[in-house]
Amino acid sequence: MKIKNFFYGILYIILYFFLTIVVYSTFSKHIYDESNLLLANVSTICADLIILFIFIILFRKTIIPDFKKFKTNFKNIFKDNFKYYIIGLSFMLLSNLLLSIFIQDIPTNEELNREILQTFFYSSLFSMVIVAPIIEEAITKIYFRKTFNNKWLFVIFSGLLFAALHMLASTTLIELLFIIPYMALGSSLAYIYYKSNNIWANILFHSLHNTIAIIILLIEVL
Repeated sequence: MKIKNFFYGILYIILYFFLTIVVYSTFSKHIYDESNLLLANVSTICADLIILFIFIILFRKTIIPDFKKFKTNFKNIFKDNFKYYIIGLSFMLLSNLLLSIFIQDIPTNEELNREILQTFFYSSLFSMVIVAPIIEEAITKIYFRKTFNNKWLFVIFSGLLFAALHMLASTTLIELLFIIPYMALGSSLAYIYYKSNNIWANILFHSLHNTIAIIILLIEVL
């Protein structure tokens, strides 16, 4: 275990939350302003672009070279790793199904995303399909893969970290049980990164997952 890389990973997670607070505060007058949806969507997209640009710069030594390899080998990367995403998704759906027997409500994080998506569709779509997959995969994978020598320690830790980030909005203790389905997805994405050695592989499947979730929500609403 390489402690230096571990602390770098934690530092970037803290930086992500700090930048989100600072940048969103700068645009706070217009973000989520239901009286002017166009301006609200544009303001939120601008804020997300600033944060995304900063993290691309910070992780450029991994993100840029990996993207070049990803472009030339997209089909093989997708074909080789799709099964791991399906395995993670299956465990996620199964655990969600079992939890629904005991917990009637959906996770607060998912509920908030649904509410924001329905009101601020375009900025939410941009955030969930592009910004979140890139930043979340970078901060929960890149430095922690360098931290752990053991594959399974990395997969489990990264999956747990991914789940924890999605459970920060939880309002009850019992809701924390939803960390299990989130961890199933996060661990599969970590395994994809370990197998592919390309950060864009797990970004791809994270983005695909969010896109499917949005389509399902739109079908439910319609």
